[in-house]
Amino acid sequence: MTSLIFGANCSPFIAQFVKNKNAQRYESSMPAAASAIYRSHYMDDYIDSLPNEEAAIQLIDNIMFIHKQGGFQMRNWTSNSKKILASLPKDLLGEAAVKFNTGELYEGERTLGLIWHPNDDTLRFDVSFKRIPETIINGTQKPTKREMLRVIMSIFDVYGILAPFTINGKIMLQEIWKSKISWDDYITETVFQKWSKWIYLLKSLKNDYGYE
Repeated sequence: MTSLIFGANCSPFIAQFVKNKNAQRYESSMPAAASAIYRSHYMDDYIDSLPNEEAAIQLIDNIMFIHKQGGFQMRNWTSNSKKILASLPKDLLGEAAVKFNTGELYEGERTLGLIWHPNDDTLRFDVSFKRIPETIINGTQKPTKREMLRVIMSIFDVYGILAPFTINGKIMLQEIWKSKISWDDYITETVFQKWSKWIYLLKSLKNDYGYE
């Protein structure tokens, strides 16, 4: 094979193996870049944080060099530093980076399921639940077991930042599972009381902390 197809069961493994195999050749000459490729890449995405702009510029340059030796071109770069963005070719910048450079307001960059706003370097979560009935989200309608699961699992929090909040939803789901109701049965009254409080806190997250 001279190219990797997407969709096959083995594709994620092969992509990661080739990426790491290529980086392995530069462990001695560029150890920091090789380590970043091993530890800070998620499929074809790369996310990292550095103590200063000079270190970031050097690391990015080395990472791009290593990937280029394997025939890979890193694109759609963005940063919360205009100095770092200025060090990169304009054709490799992402849309968010271009808007950040011009001071244009935008909705933020989606990064690993989170929404990152480079202007103030903050992370936000999408808790709009556009595909879920409003009556379920505002707590006026008792959800079914299926709808409850859909809401709880819609909060994508890969780093566990919201764990103190989301764990309560998962505990409720565990409780309703033990009640042995069917997927399309409404949750029990006891759990609904807890659910209503949880939904109220969910709305306070959105209002108080600026989550989307």
